[in-house]
Amino acid sequence: MTVPPPLPTHPDADDRQDTAVLRLACGLETAWHDGHGRRWEAGADPSGHCWIRTGGALAARDPDLPLHPAWLAPVLRRECHGLESCLLPLPPGRYRVRLLVAETHQALAVLERRFTVGNGAWTSPPITPAQLAGGFARAAWIDLSGLVAEADGLRLRFSAGAALYAIEVHRDAADREPAMAHHALASPGMPVEPPAAPQAQRRRLLFVGHSGVFYWAIPQTLARMVAMHHDHLRLETDQLCFGGKDIAHLAAHPAVATRIATGGCDAVALTDSSAGPLERPESFAAHLPDLIGRVRAAGAVPLLYAYSAPARHTPDDRLRIQEAYDRIGAEHGAAVVPWAATLALAERRWPDRCWQDPDRHHLGYRAGYLNACLWYRALTGASAAAQRERQVLAGWCPVDEAVGAPLAALADEMMAGRLALWPGLAS
Repeated sequence: MTVPPPLPTHPDADDRQDTAVLRLACGLETAWHDGHGRRWEAGADPSGHCWIRTGGALAARDPDLPLHPAWLAPVLRRECHGLESCLLPLPPGRYRVRLLVAETHQALAVLERRFTVGNGAWTSPPITPAQLAGGFARAAWIDLSGLVAEADGLRLRFSAGAALYAIEVHRDAADREPAMAHHALASPGMPVEPPAAPQAQRRRLLFVGHSGVFYWAIPQTLARMVAMHHDHLRLETDQLCFGGKDIAHLAAHPAVATRIATGGCDAVALTDSSAGPLERPESFAAHLPDLIGRVRAAGAVPLLYAYSAPARHTPDDRLRIQEAYDRIGAEHGAAVVPWAATLALAERRWPDRCWQDPDRHHLGYRAGYLNACLWYRALTGASAAAQRERQVLAGWCPVDEAVGAPLAALADEMMAGRLALWPGLAS
């Protein structure tokens, strides 16, 4: 692993010696030494000897997810989010503080995150991690100078939504007003948008579901794949998601009924929670056909999303989930995206690979890309393996060819022999 030279602490600092008085890896449970032998204290304990924090939940990231710069990956895999304030037990005086920020969560919405940090009466300008770092899974340092520690230590306060990975503190010899600067630690990784096609046929697809929709931005990733490979077609996606809710909740929710009836959608993707067909089969069998009928009454095509994710489900469990969707689909003439069966086969074919997020409930990086490829092949009938670009999270997260090519081929394999999901879509 190539480790770059120590990062400058400040433009006017002497970098020939290490001047840090504290290095803290916010989410790590044990101390970490980087490639230059510098020690980063563990910050997982909210009331440890290195800091006392208010708020702040810890989250781990998929071990397969590429992070930039790679030498900081151990720190970037452990996030402290929802931080409200923290106290660093330092002697009174002026300090320069560096905050390591990034966006590594699998939901597209976090790329819009903004928060501020304050010390005393001073509050920073808005901090936008994805913008300042140059994209998803890329890091940046936020450099704060002129901060003041009082008798009890250096206190920082954060606005809603703050997320940090590390804190580095240096003495500030200059008597200056507080100020903020920043610098990215990796080259930008922002997606290049497909060229506009004003004459393209536009179709609207609404996803109704839960985290199986917004994790890895499946609707937006799918729309990008279609735009990049079908000049005559543009897929406009929308989503209505309720975290952890089952098919009975969706069927009873007035927003779902209204969106289906008045949303002007050409197709609607319907799914139960991961365990619905296994744990509540009667509810699944009653409410999914009801929603299929509502979609058809609105003049749209119903698509059944056979969803499964948790690590607690075995491949056999996933196949039973798939059978439940296939049965309803056959009874009501609705096409099915065979995700549950696809994940079951992937787990059996590559048992040593990671398919879930570290929370063991949501889809991980590889599964997110495989899922998007399956939807692409199912909707368009075109080969997922023949795509020119491997990506997930709507282009924000590139997928290495060695990782993505076998997954795209599996998506093609799983759709072989199945009827077109949306007849006439790609014609």
